[in-house]
Amino acid sequence: MLLIGPLSLPAQQILRESIAENPDRAAGDLHVYETFNTSVTPPPAGFEPFYISHYGRHGSRYHTSESLTDKPVKKFAQAEEEGVLTEDGKQLLSVLRQLQGEHEGMNGFLTQEGAKQHQGIAERMISAYPQVFYHSDRPIVYAVSSPAGRCIQSMANFCTVIKGRAPQIDIQYYAGDRYMDYICHPFDIAYMHDRKHAICDSILRADLPYERLYEKTFTDPKRGRKILGSRMYFKSVFDALCIAQDLDADIAPLLSSYFTLDELTACNRSDNARYFATWCISEEFGDTYVQGVGGPLLRDFIEKADQALAGNGHAADLRFGHDSGLTPLLALIGVEGFHVRHEAQAGDDWPVWKYMCMASNLQMVFFRNKDGYVLVKLLRNESETTIPALPAVTGPYYLWEDLRTYLLSRIASR
Repeated sequence: MLLIGPLSLPAQQILRESIAENPDRAAGDLHVYETFNTSVTPPPAGFEPFYISHYGRHGSRYHTSESLTDKPVKKFAQAEEEGVLTEDGKQLLSVLRQLQGEHEGMNGFLTQEGAKQHQGIAERMISAYPQVFYHSDRPIVYAVSSPAGRCIQSMANFCTVIKGRAPQIDIQYYAGDRYMDYICHPFDIAYMHDRKHAICDSILRADLPYERLYEKTFTDPKRGRKILGSRMYFKSVFDALCIAQDLDADIAPLLSSYFTLDELTACNRSDNARYFATWCISEEFGDTYVQGVGGPLLRDFIEKADQALAGNGHAADLRFGHDSGLTPLLALIGVEGFHVRHEAQAGDDWPVWKYMCMASNLQMVFFRNKDGYVLVKLLRNESETTIPALPAVTGPYYLWEDLRTYLLSRIASR
């Protein structure tokens, strides 16, 4: 432990500093869409874009379960009735009730914030690659969504922009349970449940100093402990508040008003570990889930690209789904940032806000020259990215023949 501790300090410090820069990042997978380096590397001379294959996570949404707001409201309302809430505690309860009201009849649906995210991504896509959407030989955009309302809403917002900019395009919309076989293949994760939650709980118990939270919200901290029944209830408060940044209502104060930087970092570390263990390439669980869910989706990317290159008239294949589909896809491909295996408790090494915020996406942009050679560039959240295990032809550009062979080997080898 004396050896491991100092080695992990740089990652811990980087995580803490990133949250200090923007406390909303502590929300992890609930963090609003955030892009980074969007500089563009021009393709080699003579290559023009002609096809895009895409997967987008739904945009910002409401909480998926009413329990995420009802649970903390119930306990703090009891404390209010007993008269043991401080002024800070009363203000917190007021915000929680406001969040509860905003969610009435809306759990799981897209917010206008989420709609704007997909509109913006679509606008930037067609502006960057107009050649893809204005070619008479490729008049079709094939759009497929998970049957979840938030995904269908994301698809509608995205494609409305494409249709507005390129009215001649024939957008074909599809949604239904049958498409979940590859959009986000159903997979039982019960085998990792106990171990995963034990890891998260251990991080919270070690790093989250609950005493300050009790004193901040209760005039009688001892009575507060009895009302809550578990100090883990403060994590439920954190979970409830995280969604505020995704809503259309102006709800303040937000996370940093109730939690210190150390507390936000502790909660985020726990969620990072949970997320990485569940959906990504963890040493303990990653192979099973990443192959089971990422495999069918990656195969769909390959098959649809083959069909587009054969001349099926598709300008773009657009998919709208969930983080639980996109994360294993990126891990299976081995995209930069998703290629390194960590133990399940990778709370410091893999910040979810950076790798899988709301509306996260993968774009494969295909370029062709007059000689018929095809290059592919990968964009993650609209930023050029690479596959460390596969040499590129130049910059972020891969020869499709090489990339296709590599992608097929990733499916076969797991």
